[in-house]
Amino acid sequence: MNLLDLIRTKANSFPNGQRRQGIDAVILHIETAEKYWKFACNSSDSNMFTDVIYRSNQAFEGTLKEAYEVLADRDPSNKTPYEIEMYLSENSIFRDRVLSLFTRYRKDWRNQAAHDYKLFFDEQEAILAITSVTTFCNILLDQMLSKSNEEHEKLKASEFSMEIISSIGNYNTLNLVDKLTALIKRSYYYLMEGENPPQSKLEFNGQLAGFIKAIDPSLVIRQEVIVDSNKRYQADFVFSSDGESVIVETQRSKNGSLFLERAESQLRQYMTSSSHKEGLLVFYKPGIKESIVDRKEELPIDSRQQNITYIVPYES
Repeated sequence: MNLLDLIRTKANSFPNGQRRQGIDAVILHIETAEKYWKFACNSSDSNMFTDVIYRSNQAFEGTLKEAYEVLADRDPSNKTPYEIEMYLSENSIFRDRVLSLFTRYRKDWRNQAAHDYKLFFDEQEAILAITSVTTFCNILLDQMLSKSNEEHEKLKASEFSMEIISSIGNYNTLNLVDKLTALIKRSYYYLMEGENPPQSKLEFNGQLAGFIKAIDPSLVIRQEVIVDSNKRYQADFVFSSDGESVIVETQRSKNGSLFLERAESQLRQYMTSSSHKEGLLVFYKPGIKESIVDRKEELPIDSRQQNITYIVPYES
C-alpha cells in the first residue's frame, strides 16, 4: 500500500478541483521528508533524521490548515499553526479516529520538535514520524472529502427540495425509517446522474448526507458514530428525529450472497451494541439510478426485535 498514492487519489476527488494546490504542498513535504530519511540512512550525517521530523511537521501543519478551511469554514491565512490546532481540538471538529491520530502526532512529534531545540531524532523516530503524518493526512482527508461532497450536493439538491418532498405521499406523517427509505431511493436519481457519479464510499456518504440535509433539514445526521462502549464499532450514519433513531450502513454493491450476509451481520452487531431496533442497509452502484426495497424483521438471539430495510440498486 502506497499511502502517498492514496493521498493523491483523494486530492483529485474533491468537487471542482478544490484543495489540489494545498494538498500538493503537503505531499511535497512528505516526499522531501522521505528523501531526507534515505539520505541520512546512506550517509554519516544522522542530523538529517531531525530534518525529517521538521518536514513531517510542515506536512502536519499544512494538512491542518486545509482542514481548518474545509471543516471549520474559516480562513487560515492569518492564524498561527498553534491557533489552528487549538481551535480544531477544542471545538469538536474532528471525528473520533481523526482526533486520536491528531492527539498522538501532536504529542509525540509536533510539540517535542517545536519546543526543544536541543532535541535530536534517530532513524526509527524519523520513519515513525513519516508514517504517522501520512496516515493522519489520509484519515483527515477522508473527513474533508466527506464534508466537501456533502456541501456540494446540499447546494445542488436544495433546488429540488420541494419537488422531492411533494413526490413522497404524506411525507410528514411517515415514521423515520420510511422517510429515510423514500429519500434515499430518490437520491439515486440525483447522485448517479451525469458523468461523475460517486465512486468511493466516502463520496457517496458525503453526497447522501448533503442530499438529505437539503431535502429535510429537520433530520439530525451524525456520521462515523461509535456505537459501543469499547469503541470497536463505528456506524456510517445515525439519523434521528422526534425520539426515533435509525442506524444506516452503506456499501458499494458487489455480487454474491456472502457479501450481503456479511453486510447484514455487521449492521446487526451495530444495532445490538447500540440497542437500535431499526437499521438501513444501503447499497449503491455508480451510474445505477433505480433501486428496490426489501425489509427483514426478525428476533435475534437476545429476543430484541431488529428490523433491517435494504435499498439495493436495480439492474435490469
